[in-house]
Amino acid sequence: PHGIAHERLAIMDPESGSQPLTSADGGVIVAANGEIYNYKELYDGLKVDYKPKTGSDCEVILPLYEEHGATIELPKKLRGMFSFILYDRKNDLFLIAR
Repeated sequence: PHGIAHERLAIMDPESGSQPLTSADGGVIVAANGEIYNYKELYDGLKVDYKPKTGSDCEVILPLYEEHGATIELPKKLRGMFSFILYDRKNDLFLIAR
């Protein structure tokens, strides 16, 4: 079994943006730090249907992973100062980017 713990300074959505963030089915878990400047544009450009559960800019990583998987395309789309760890339970896979 794997686990992800996270403590952060909550600037974006301190009320509902607690972490780790999880996909709707709980199969993908993300802990992130920093700020993703272009998260609104990324939501607008998604090919998958996704309704954010929080106001956290980092939640956009979940649907981007659904679209791109563990490829270099996911972190290349993000603009900002950030780091994240993503765990995919189904595939027992970690994706870490900074």
